[in-house]
Amino acid sequence: MPGNHSATTDDLRQHELAAQKDVQLDVQPHAHSDDELDMEGYSITVKQDDTDAAKCGAASCSQLQPVEIAFAASAGVFVYQMGVAAYLQDHFDLSNCHFSACSGGTWAATLLAAGTDVRAGWVAIENAQRKIISGNSWYSGYGRYAKIVIEALQYLYKDDPDVHERVQKRGLSIAVTKFPSMQPEKHTSWESREDLTKSILASALVPFALTGKPCITHRGQWYIDGAFTNFKGIKCDSNSTWADLYFHTAQTLLDTVKMSTAAISDYLVPSWTKPLTNLIHNALPVLESPHEAVAPQKSSDSKRLIVIRPWEWRSHSVTAFHLSVDLATHKERFDMGYQDALNHHQELAAILPLKSDGAVGA
Repeated sequence: MPGNHSATTDDLRQHELAAQKDVQLDVQPHAHSDDELDMEGYSITVKQDDTDAAKCGAASCSQLQPVEIAFAASAGVFVYQMGVAAYLQDHFDLSNCHFSACSGGTWAATLLAAGTDVRAGWVAIENAQRKIISGNSWYSGYGRYAKIVIEALQYLYKDDPDVHERVQKRGLSIAVTKFPSMQPEKHTSWESREDLTKSILASALVPFALTGKPCITHRGQWYIDGAFTNFKGIKCDSNSTWADLYFHTAQTLLDTVKMSTAAISDYLVPSWTKPLTNLIHNALPVLESPHEAVAPQKSSDSKRLIVIRPWEWRSHSVTAFHLSVDLATHKERFDMGYQDALNHHQELAAILPLKSDGAVGA
């Protein structure tokens, strides 16, 4: 759908050609704030196993082990992940991919697993928000966002009763947390479209935020947000969820301090903004992520993995993660996700095969 990206088609094409011209397998991108795009950030090294590279040269990459694309917990930044998903859908062959997610990431993962145009998913969210919530106040989504999700899914799949079977065949895995036992669980099969909808809601059920209730009843069980027990949303049974939660919380606070410092300095003494901001940034600790976001394929790995975390390429303030229903903000975040994926094309291309003419991306 035209008009969904802030950059023009020609600009995007130029970026794509530049990115594809020399796909480097070792890159060190930086995280960016919305205001300070040269902020120093995380360092990610992406490598493709030599054996896999040889296989891709001799045969189709679809003969390799499937790539798992996981969308981590994201709260109100789920639209940013949708932008990343749209870029993946536009430029890579996802036919050999499985999808997993938790919390806000389930929306993007479900769209890709269903083969649904991600932009159509954004339009469905946009229309549902306009229908259910008239105002754009920061708190207006709380307690009512479940209705938006249900409305959007009904709009997308009203004539597609078998969507639950399709996502099941594509290996969709949705992480949820049993309540009050706080035990992790994964939903990988569904009986109906409604059953799938309830799993999506259960995975994103931050107590009181999504429905106004502390938990949700599904399949005769109480559930809350899957992020409490599987923050990355991956299928792996052993994952350091608390380490991820700590890193995410601490990094978000640091990013908020950095962005606030830049904003205050720019307001009080504009000429000092750059040196003062750099001074404070260098004084703050650099946190080490417990897991890589775009995971390298190693010879000892049984599968390849990409984890899409909304803060990996761009810093977000604390307020960015609340359930905003500001459509202009959502649109901006969608564009950011798409553009950031474009800027980090090499990382993704080290694992995912590019689309060829006639290839089906999702």
